[in-house]
Amino acid sequence: MKIYYEDDANLEIIQSMNVTIVGYGSQGHAHANNLHESGVNVTVALREGSSSWKKAEEAGLNVSSVSESVKNADLVMILAPDEFQKDIYESPTTHPTPPAYIQSIPYGSLSDHSISTVAKRPTF
Repeated sequence: MKIYYEDDANLEIIQSMNVTIVGYGSQGHAHANNLHESGVNVTVALREGSSSWKKAEEAGLNVSSVSESVKNADLVMILAPDEFQKDIYESPTTHPTPPAYIQSIPYGSLSDHSISTVAKRPTF
């Protein structure tokens, strides 16, 4: 088994991207702040009226609606609560401009693990 360390990663790849994190709970909060502190352009995507909106802004993050946030995203991570993930993923407004995007979706009891997929924008 190969173990990867910080020196194995090239941060310049993600630092050149516009990253949208959908959700700002335990997963979204951790990912958004970690990426932001690493010099990545991060936008947190939340529903209007979310109680997390102010928290994300106070952390120094850009915040906007899901549909607005993904328009120019190179990378979208859906880190919303399990019960909302299916609808968010299937919504045409959740997908960035083609040609491709990467999504990481943590699943319920496996929330310490993420399943990542690379896919082209679906057509609806």
